[in-house]
Amino acid sequence: MVLRVADPLGFAEGTWRLRVGADGEAVVTRADESEASEVELTVGALSSLLLGGVRSTELAHAGLVRAGADVLVSVDRAFTPEATPLLDIWY
Repeated sequence: MVLRVADPLGFAEGTWRLRVGADGEAVVTRADESEASEVELTVGALSSLLLGGVRSTELAHAGLVRAGADVLVSVDRAFTPEATPLLDIWY
């Protein structure tokens, strides 16, 4: 899939191609800026997906991810961790 990431600091800004193999290994490469993106998201939304505590469908409802419903399913499949993150200490 092709992701367009908006990052005001410029560290992750750009268009990226994400490929996930049958073995679950992911490869990310920079895509051509003129290439149409399937997913548009903020760097904060990408960070939330990487940490695994939220689904892309929830972020889409909040307006932080823009993609078609079928693409969101693929995003969730690519970013959902085996175990949900848990903070097991009390404040």
